This record gives sequence, C-alpha cells and structure tokens, in this order.
Amino acid sequence: MYGAEYWTFRKEDDRRIFTTEMGWSRKLAGVSRRQRKKNEDMRLDLSQMETMVQKIQRCRLQWLGRVKRMNNSRLPAKAFSILVSGIRSQGRQRKRLMKEDLHQRGSNVPQVLECVKDRKK
Repeated sequence: MYGAEYWTFRKEDDRRIFTTEMGWSRKLAGVSRRQRKKNEDMRLDLSQMETMVQKIQRCRLQWLGRVKRMNNSRLPAKAFSILVSGIRSQGRQRKRLMKEDLHQRGSNVPQVLECVKDRKK
C-alpha cells in the first residue's frame, strides 16, 4: 500500500486486486473455491470491513486533503493544479485520480475541494 495515493487504476486493475485479495482471504480461512462460499460472507468471517481497493481510494482522498491544504508554492500542490496541453494517443484510457473516487462515494467534486481546506470537516 506504500505510495497508493499516486496509483491510477483501470477497472481491470481493481478487479485483479480484488481477486487476489479474496484468494489470500480464502487461503487464510482455509476455504476453497469448491465450497462456494460468497465473498461477502468470507469478509464477514474474517472481520474485514473494507476491501483493498476501498482502502486505496480512502488513502487517495486523504492525500487530496493534504495537497489542497498545502501552500500553492509547494511542488505537489502545483502538480495537482496544473493543466497539461496536448493530445493523447489514440486508444489510451484517460487517467483520473480523484474524480472517480469522489463520484463512487457520491460526493460533489467542487463541494469536496472546498471542504478539504477545513480539516475538521
């Protein structure tokens, strides 16, 4: 999880991480795939409240708060707010770090960006 704040994922990457995590969880619990136990039940048995993908998303949103509270002269704040011009190569998927995480949690992007400036909120 080191450096997870900077990772960008495609849906395929999320699926692979989730599959690997469930494989590890099944191995820890001693349950094989043939026993046909649901993933949700496995997580409840192991007291695992959130998946690895959800933990990574939470880390990214915490990092967003740190960057937004930084002085604008610092490099991470500059890099986050810069607009890059140019055209992407054909077929390459766009990478959006925070926007997708906020939408998945049902949050409004401008409202959250204003809210993170106050740490208590």
